[in-house]
Amino acid sequence: VGAIASAVSDVLPDGMAEWADPTTTTLTEASRAAGLVPYSSIVLGTVLVGFAQPYFQCTPPMLSATWFASNERATATATALNFNQIGIAVAFLVGGHMADSEAGIHDYFGLITILCGIVAVGTVCQFRDRPEFPPSY
Repeated sequence: VGAIASAVSDVLPDGMAEWADPTTTTLTEASRAAGLVPYSSIVLGTVLVGFAQPYFQCTPPMLSATWFASNERATATATALNFNQIGIAVAFLVGGHMADSEAGIHDYFGLITILCGIVAVGTVCQFRDRPEFPPSY
């Protein structure tokens, strides 16, 4: 980050160079004073989310090709990809409602943990590599 900030600050007009360095910006200093997560941790989290995207965007077409006939694949793929976005929307709505206090955040994370555990156990118990009978083409 420092090398990028240094390169950007070289091309900015005088007085603007301080905005290129995330270690000297007012927002960064305010977040440090408030005890928030460091900027580098946020960048690392963003990179990790970026690495995870192929699993969420490439898996539905592969699964629909395995489990659905050719005339059903577009609908199955679109449904799977769009439900990822619906899950994000539900997380914002439920999380926004539940996380109004520290206890609410703990309850929210507890709910997520329980629901993910149930789904994981169900997946492990019921998952098959391929359908018993191949889809009709």
